[in-house]
Amino acid sequence: MEVFSRTITTKYYTKMKTSTNSISSNENKDQAFCQTSVMRWFTLTQLEDLENEIWVDMIGFDGIYEVSNLGRIKSLLRYVRIRNGGQRLSKENIRKQAILPDGRLSCTISYDGKLTTVNVSAIIYFSFNPKQFYPNSKFCVMHKNKIASDNRLENLILEKVSNSHKLNFAKQLLPHLAENNRKKQEQNALRTHKTCRKCNVEKPVDDFHKSDGYKCKICSALYKKELYLKKRVSQTSA
Repeated sequence: MEVFSRTITTKYYTKMKTSTNSISSNENKDQAFCQTSVMRWFTLTQLEDLENEIWVDMIGFDGIYEVSNLGRIKSLLRYVRIRNGGQRLSKENIRKQAILPDGRLSCTISYDGKLTTVNVSAIIYFSFNPKQFYPNSKFCVMHKNKIASDNRLENLILEKVSNSHKLNFAKQLLPHLAENNRKKQEQNALRTHKTCRKCNVEKPVDDFHKSDGYKCKICSALYKKELYLKKRVSQTSA
């Protein structure tokens, strides 16, 4: 996998540097820097590389697209299909990215005559870390500073969705979720009966453990007994 690195042109670097000089030195300096400069890097469509920008092949699209450690996506020089079955030369260009309602960025790419939309943060993270993958659906590519459009590689990390949500609540970034949880807790407090997901029998809420609200106390005890017996059998056979 070939990695390219060149120097940013003077006019773009000067423009970005000037926008950050006005930031006061305080505890929010890093986040202010992201909001005034880093978040705009994906909008720069000049082919000249930014300062310290590194390009690698986009995972799954080797030789067709590249992504940079600063969050940009490049379409490489190549021949592409056209409707009449022929081919045309597609010039090298920086792909434009769209901001989704939740603040994340997406990018539409074309391959073999078909269009597809990619999650920019995920495609950048896994392109630079091709040996990693989602262990399961409980993981996501999280932005460390919680600025969803800041897709610099250093700002991306593979993290549990639950930990990402905890950070959101700590930073009070998703007040509507806190309100939804409050309403749900109020509704649950008014409930007198629940249905056990194990035996499918409706029972009073007092027949359920607070720590395991999906199974009744009887089913929960049976489940723990089954796990204990399986563990004993495996230890005996070993």
